[in-house]
Amino acid sequence: SQIDGLPDTAQPSVKFQLSSPIEEVVVDKLYDPLEPSADGSVALFPEVDTNMATLTLEAKDAEFVLGSSGAQDVSTLCEDKDKKEVAIEIYADQGQEEKTEDQKEENSSAICTITVRAKFTPSTKDLMEELYDQLNSASLKKRKAIDAMRENAVIVSRNAPPAAKPKPSMQSGFLQKPSDSSKKPKSKFVQLYETYLGPQSFGRRMYPVYKNYIFFFGVSAFFHFKGQIFALPAPV
Repeated sequence: SQIDGLPDTAQPSVKFQLSSPIEEVVVDKLYDPLEPSADGSVALFPEVDTNMATLTLEAKDAEFVLGSSGAQDVSTLCEDKDKKEVAIEIYADQGQEEKTEDQKEENSSAICTITVRAKFTPSTKDLMEELYDQLNSASLKKRKAIDAMRENAVIVSRNAPPAAKPKPSMQSGFLQKPSDSSKKPKSKFVQLYETYLGPQSFGRRMYPVYKNYIFFFGVSAFFHFKGQIFALPAPV
């Protein structure tokens, strides 16, 4: 977006050389905010490997090569998704980083300085990877928080005094029938009835056994003493 250090009569152009993927784009116009997509003012590199790629600038005045910059790490240019301006110095001997200490002392001034406006647009894959990283980080924090809570709960349970045993709201055996001792005592007549004639008495239990004997002996006694009732009158 700006070149400092060149005369007004210069015809500058900048070659952007990318290492991964290997591409190069020549820019011969300054960036104009009113025409952001003008030809020759923007260097566009799709599908850049930001973790490995480096960017090198080579400056020219018309056809004369002025120099180049050192390799710039692309990951530092892509830290912010918004537009970021970076000043890059151009040296006559292929980059200040490649100079020896003696050469730097002899000529430590740059030929010119190019201000580059960089903008990074992450791809869908980059967004998914970033989302997965954030999700893994959140899961790790959650797991650590749960482990810390468990440890604190164990410590509190060890140091807490024993709690008093709560009194049950319902007593055991409340569904059972009350004992016979709580009932009203039975009268003698009822006791005699239950003993000799009641459903659980001995006589009632043995009745199916001796009823036939009673019927037999009763009929025999009736015919023995009152059999004349069934006698036929004498013929006339």
